[in-house]
Amino acid sequence: MNTSQVRARARQLLRGHYGIPLVILVTTIAAGLLLFYVADLLLAVLGIFSVEDGFLVIGTDTLEGWQMWALGGVAILVVAAGLLFVSVLQLGGYRWFFRFAAEQPDGAGTLFYYFSSPRRYGRAVLLELQLMLRTLLWYGLLLLPGLVLCAFGILAAGGVDAFFEIQAALPDSAFNQDAYLLLGLGSLLTMAGALIATVFCLRYWLARYILVSDETVTARQAVRISTRMMAGHIWETVGMALSFIGWFLLTVVTCGISLLFVLPYFSIAMAVFAKQIIDSNVSVSQAPPSPPGWQP
Repeated sequence: MNTSQVRARARQLLRGHYGIPLVILVTTIAAGLLLFYVADLLLAVLGIFSVEDGFLVIGTDTLEGWQMWALGGVAILVVAAGLLFVSVLQLGGYRWFFRFAAEQPDGAGTLFYYFSSPRRYGRAVLLELQLMLRTLLWYGLLLLPGLVLCAFGILAAGGVDAFFEIQAALPDSAFNQDAYLLLGLGSLLTMAGALIATVFCLRYWLARYILVSDETVTARQAVRISTRMMAGHIWETVGMALSFIGWFLLTVVTCGISLLFVLPYFSIAMAVFAKQIIDSNVSVSQAPPSPPGWQP
């Protein structure tokens, strides 16, 4: 199916079935917002971060150094635990949408499917950790060169020239030219790195759908299978997502009201698209071998 066919199929599936998708999406979004609020509140209560005269200040005069680090560690653990909870909750949403796309609708309780047993929860957590670490690795590696050049450009422009004494070693004109050149090259390299990292990370887009579609697949296998299946489908996936730009712009005009239609529509369409890719790869792998003899 092409993009228009996938979207038509999504609309067909959703006709008269907007209730449960909305409940699932609103619940996961609310869980994410609650996590953000709790993290912000926790850091404020502990006094680890504060704003003074418009500047972010780390630390507090009322705590010793080791106390601040200990409380900071507790805050990080709480936020990490909340992040894992929200991620596993969202994976339950992926399961519901994928099964709905396969015409195997479940109840809204599917959202908590991966909390129903230690094994399921473990698979979900391992997958989310792998995707998180791989994403951070690719973006870190590919953004670093550009960010380093930008940093040197800022230093050459006089940001902390007293520390490196760069300005003293260069004439003013050469100093300014070098600073702008470094900043320009760094910015271009950073944007290129972000684009390449995004393309690399799109190889893992199917991993969640693969995990929710097969109980026997491990988290590591889901990532590997996704990398293989996404070969040749990365730009199709980008095109599929970009085809909804008009719908999301409509939410600005309607002050967000149209999201009640757009979010379920988008989520089902992407699940249908993912199922199409997975099914096509499975059918190819299960095709009978060619008969022996001469092949043109």
